[in-house]
Amino acid sequence: MTPKISLIIPVFNAQPHLRKCLAAVCNQTCWEINRDYEIIVVDDGSTDESVKIAKQFPVKLVRFRNNKGRLSARLAGAKRARSSQLLFIDTRVIISYNSLSKLWSIINRLKAHKKTPVIIAGSNLATLEEHSWSRIFYLFRRAYYGNTWWPIPQTSHWINQTNFRLVPKGFGYFSIPKQLFIKLNQDIARQKLTLNDDTAILWQLVTKHKLQILRYKP
Repeated sequence: MTPKISLIIPVFNAQPHLRKCLAAVCNQTCWEINRDYEIIVVDDGSTDESVKIAKQFPVKLVRFRNNKGRLSARLAGAKRARSSQLLFIDTRVIISYNSLSKLWSIINRLKAHKKTPVIIAGSNLATLEEHSWSRIFYLFRRAYYGNTWWPIPQTSHWINQTNFRLVPKGFGYFSIPKQLFIKLNQDIARQKLTLNDDTAILWQLVTKHKLQILRYKP
């Protein structure tokens, strides 16, 4: 059976966080591993105990001998994915017990409205904007950019070509169709973009592919 979602976790010296991350993704209510979703861990040349930890969980493990970077790790995981919909998460992200069922519901709603399901969320998911320092930076940015563009914390919003420069774009949680992600990586490599990984991916989506990206508040 083809899983609904292939969950891919790039790993590089993630020993302090990896166990909690994997425990959370393996504990999804009403979702069965290898039936409803698969977990692919791509070790990007770690020198700590990351591989040993990953082997303690029901994951598919891909290993690089040397560090190649997050884009290469994501691409290696994508090429091995059985699902047509990918979900990338960082090792610092601890998803909730119903995260995948919520994501699947959103994906289906977007498809029903003829929208390409490209969804991101912040590094700490639900708690990101509640942190006191995050609140301070939010107020500063809102004062600088104005109310029109900077979104209110703890709300979902669309990222597009018009507001791209102004809205937060970093993510620790990223879902995208498999073939679209592989095409994006080819475009980024060909153009030799100097943007960071996340920004380069999102920039290609909103400019070349004319897509809107849902920044999701889980």
